[in-house]
This record gives sequence, structure tokens and C-alpha cells, in this order.
Amino acid sequence: MCSTDYSIFMGAKVTVAVRNKKWKDNIESSGCCFCYLKDVVLSQVDILINTIPSIIIEKEKLDLAKKDILIVDIASYPYGIDHHYALSIGLNSQILPSIPNKYAYGYAGKMIADEIERIKMNKMGFCITGSFCSMDDMLEVLKKVSQNFDIEVFMSEHVDEMNTRFYSEKDLKEKIKEVIHKDIHTTIQEAEVYGPQKKLDVVLVYPCDANTLAKLVYGINDNAVTMLIKSSLRNQCPIVLGVYSNDILANSGKNLLTLMNMKNYYVVPMYQDDYKKKPNSVVACKNKVNDTIKCALNHQQYQPFLLGYKEV
Repeated sequence: MCSTDYSIFMGAKVTVAVRNKKWKDNIESSGCCFCYLKDVVLSQVDILINTIPSIIIEKEKLDLAKKDILIVDIASYPYGIDHHYALSIGLNSQILPSIPNKYAYGYAGKMIADEIERIKMNKMGFCITGSFCSMDDMLEVLKKVSQNFDIEVFMSEHVDEMNTRFYSEKDLKEKIKEVIHKDIHTTIQEAEVYGPQKKLDVVLVYPCDANTLAKLVYGINDNAVTMLIKSSLRNQCPIVLGVYSNDILANSGKNLLTLMNMKNYYVVPMYQDDYKKKPNSVVACKNKVNDTIKCALNHQQYQPFLLGYKEV
């Protein structure tokens, strides 16, 4: 079954654009509409899938496209779309080369449809900072949110480089990649493009340590996490903080409260995890992450955000 068959099955109105009229009968007999390549009008298109490895959609046509169009190019280089220009005018333009060749052709259409569904998912930047004892909680949260979001993971330099008594940096990265099946972003250069070019729907910092809180308050952008947040805030992207720190009820508390009074920052509800041995320590409630994200996407703080204490 090809991608057009799957699209029709899902209720889409499909138009196939070709150069040669000889394909007209085959196209129409399959339930699709026929048109010539030169007659494609992107103002009438919601999803554009290209298979031609030669530029056929240039600036003039892209200027007329719907602002929420999804462009998927599965052709080989030089592709069929002027992707550089498409991205520069804010269009969602994706290059997914060789999908039909990577899978048995009987599944190619389904794989394209599935990939489109993934692209259409809300996009999350998942940031990991140096509260090393909370990495098991982080992995649990990552698995949960990956069910509803297309995720890009960003690490602070300490998480990227340090071996700890909880995880080696290699083992931690392997466990993360088992969930997201992507590379992890660890540099300022990789993070910076997610503001002006690649837009996210929400950023989750989990865990967010006290060091990161302080940097955010004072505008210090010296690693992949802080740069991603800075870049995303320019798009009014909600930033959700899952705080883990031994001194939130001491010196770092003022930074948390400052951020909560700044636009587009939201906090996962938290509680004292050991009020007898660590009376100043507070941790995020991992079971409240999804609810907090839903509220943050509507620019609201989930309440209550103070949950008391854990029995010890």
C-alpha cells in the first residue's frame, strides 16, 4: 500500500502532481485528483509530500503557501523543495530522504504516514541538569512524556561529562537514547537554532538544579540547557521546571520565587523529600509533570504547587 492509499484511507483529499498526462487515468482510478506540477497551488495544500530529487517548488510557490503547511521531502539530494527558503519564512519543512528504500516498499506508505503523525506531534525540549541522584526519576518522566511529544534532549555540561555514583555518563546517555532514538544535544550551537529556526511547543527542565535556577534568574547562558531556554523564550514558549535541590528552602528559594514571577516560567509541584535529615530540600513530584505541562501550554501554573512533605 502506498502513501496515497494510506492518505485516502485516513480521509484526506489527495492530489498527485506529475509532469506527464499519461499517468492521469491511473491517478484518478486510485481515488486521487490529477494535476500538472506547474499548476500546484500551495495555498490549497495542508501537507505536501515530494518524491522528486530536483527543485520543483521554488520561492514563488512557497510565498503562497499556508503558514501551517507541513512539507515532507523524501527525495534524495538536491531534493524537490527550496528548504532553506521555506525555513527562512517560517514554514515547517522536513527532509526525510530515502524512507522508501530503508523499508520494504509494502510498508513505505505507512512509514511516511507514521512519520507525518510524529512531525505533527507537539515538540518538547527535554533538558537535564546536574541533580545526579534524580536520574532514575528523570528516566521515568522521559518515558511518560515521550508518549505525547516529539522530544529533543539537551544536557548541561556536567551531566554530559561527569561519571557519578549513580550513573556513568555513557550508561546514562544509552538509557536516554533507548527512549528517544535520537542524538542528544550538548552544545550551545546545537541549542541556539531552536529559537529562530526550529520552534518548540514546550521546554521541560527535569531535573532542574539550583545552579540552573540561578543562571536563569541572572540571564547566564553558558550551556545547551540555558541557551535553549533563552532561545525558546523569544517565541513565548512555556518553560516548565522540575526542581530538585537541597537548599530551595534556604538560599536558592529566592531564585525559584523570582522565576515564578517571570513570564512563561512554570513549576512542577514539589514537596519536602526528607524534612528530618534535609529540612531545606525540595523535589518535584514526578506524577504531576503531565498535568503541569497541560496547564503551561495554556500559560497557567498548575495548583497547588506546594504539596507538603513525604513521610519519613
